[in-house]
Amino acid sequence: MLRDSLTLPAVEAGQPTGVLPRQTAGADLLVGAPHWRCFALGFAGSFLEARDTLTPPDEIVWQPRGCSILYCAGREDRVIWTPQPGDASVANRDLSLMRAVAAAGRGTMPFFDFSHQGHLGGVAGHPVSFFWDPPRGICCQVSWSAAGEAAILSGSHSGFSPEWVRRNDEFTGLRPNCGALLGPGEESAFAKMPLIKPISALQRAELRRERFLRLVDKRMRSSNPSISLVAAFEIVQAEAPELFAAYQLVEALAIERRQRVH
Repeated sequence: MLRDSLTLPAVEAGQPTGVLPRQTAGADLLVGAPHWRCFALGFAGSFLEARDTLTPPDEIVWQPRGCSILYCAGREDRVIWTPQPGDASVANRDLSLMRAVAAAGRGTMPFFDFSHQGHLGGVAGHPVSFFWDPPRGICCQVSWSAAGEAAILSGSHSGFSPEWVRRNDEFTGLRPNCGALLGPGEESAFAKMPLIKPISALQRAELRRERFLRLVDKRMRSSNPSISLVAAFEIVQAEAPELFAAYQLVEALAIERRQRVH
């Protein structure tokens, strides 16, 4: 759902990033770290038993890439809309501001609802951060509520429609309600919005691995003076241990598969 309004005050925001080139990612760094490689390989075996367990994805497409024709709330005409990489930074700016205001007891924590009903329909989840993914568009890391998780796992709500603020056909920010899980027959603002479906534990780990590599890439690009890949890797490892654990796991599984082949 698209809304017309004024933007919120600006605060600092990070820049959108891409994914590390394939030739710099993964296996070389794994081989170079035997102190945790053995642990990861040992854990990989037990993980295989639960890899088909389904869970909600912890990142979704928030605005799909490309040109779309949208219905704007409060207007009769249609809007031609193309999300831009910089819009993710604007979204993170307002997300950080609204979180700070809510933490101080003066506002509402940003959330996703059900069927655009606001808090009356319950909270489906909370946006954690936004990022630009070139193949997909603006994506969002999500922390689902128990109700949101149950709705996705049951299949009762698999659609999604974002909410944001525009002015003069430009993305200007967010309001606390950042979008909605949709049920059957409810239409997204984007006709080509991907459905939100449960994923396996292995798929979840692979997505987190990709997120870890994006953060490493971002750290390398934003550091001044520049730092090496290994240095960026170690920094992000300390900052995001849960993503690093997923990176370890996926790389260990790849090694385990190669060992079985040979």
